[in-house]
Amino acid sequence: MRTPQGGIRLARGLAGLLLAALLAATGCGGPRVVKVTGTVTYQGEPVPGVTVNFIPEKERPSFGRTDDKGVFVLHYDKDRDGAATGTHKVVLDFRLTPAEEFAQMKGQYKAYKHAAALKQKYGNFDKPVLQYDVTSDGQVIEVKLD
Repeated sequence: MRTPQGGIRLARGLAGLLLAALLAATGCGGPRVVKVTGTVTYQGEPVPGVTVNFIPEKERPSFGRTDDKGVFVLHYDKDRDGAATGTHKVVLDFRLTPAEEFAQMKGQYKAYKHAAALKQKYGNFDKPVLQYDVTSDGQVIEVKLD
């Protein structure tokens, strides 16, 4: 014989499963964020010291800064590397970091020689000319500039 408490526990358990299924089906867990790395090159040479901004239509943007070899890792937020899946407009930002500005003032840092020309073509946040699709975890994106 069943007790009323057993039926209540069963009903609560089923309600919990139903709620979890509904949340999964509606995507209330937020966007799917996948790890993305890449390189930025201009005329086949690495582009150092540029912030690469990946801007999707609806989700939060991701960004990464290239190292001396033109390699970047995208960061979604303070806890996660990567970018939301989907199509992204890409804008390059050639502003110096505070550390680079300080080193430049001391004559210890030289800005990338093609920064001004590339900024003019690829640095307009209002009219981005680059677009890439983020599709899978571990994706490597080659940003080849001409």
